Amino acid sequence: MSQQSTSTETGSKREFPKALKNTVGHQTSYDCNEIEIPDSFLTGPSPLPVTLTHVPFADSELPEYKDKVAFVVKNVFSPEECQQFLKLAELAAPWDKALVNVGGGKEAYDPGYRDSKRIIWDTPTVADRVFKRIIGVPGVKEILSDSEQWELEKLNERMRVLKYVPGQFFKGHVDGVYAYTSNGDTFASRYTLHLYLNGSAASSPTEEAELVGGATAFLSKDETRHMDVNPETGSVLIFQHEGLWHEGATVLKGVKYTVRTDFMYRQVKESGALE
Repeated sequence: MSQQSTSTETGSKREFPKALKNTVGHQTSYDCNEIEIPDSFLTGPSPLPVTLTHVPFADSELPEYKDKVAFVVKNVFSPEECQQFLKLAELAAPWDKALVNVGGGKEAYDPGYRDSKRIIWDTPTVADRVFKRIIGVPGVKEILSDSEQWELEKLNERMRVLKYVPGQFFKGHVDGVYAYTSNGDTFASRYTLHLYLNGSAASSPTEEAELVGGATAFLSKDETRHMDVNPETGSVLIFQHEGLWHEGATVLKGVKYTVRTDFMYRQVKESGALE
């Protein structure tokens, strides 16, 4: 038996190069198999020591981003959990070409701009466990609770599991906001989450890593300057949607696996507002 849902990016607004602004997209929907999630999967805190580090924009080639929020949390998930995540995702849905969100709930295939495979896995259970694991890391909730108008609520249940092989990439863009209403409440995404399921040689110089390249690279708007965050197994990169131009750099060797989703917020109603 499968679950079907329409694209969860129906309310999103993504910033992308001018060359894509006239791209014609189409409505999409995705099927997910109903699979059994082991009770022990991703429950409780990380079995490894966890560290949180802010991306040091002020001391990088991108000082204009010094007031933007981006940070890495290492060892949130163990290598075994990352492998199990990938296996479960592959049971839930097949690999398919990654599409580009062009707005209005539509997507388009443009391999010159985005070239990779992905699995769309709608899984509230796993999203909730990932959320609790990450929010349980000291300091994370405080960083993400940065607005009196928006209350941190959950993760977007749509897990986009991405696979890049040599030569594949995702060119520069700013992540879009996904917004919707439910039972009178307004929800919107404000932060991006990348969970790296495997690491690159750049992040593990003392270990043998098959992956070369594939960094998440923050870019200047003219793309002449960059700062790389290299994939590291079990680590997460979290950054604000607004104003952070970035790309998935080309994979040079090996295969890159990462999971992309969003932190969702509920709009706080004004005191005394009519229901």
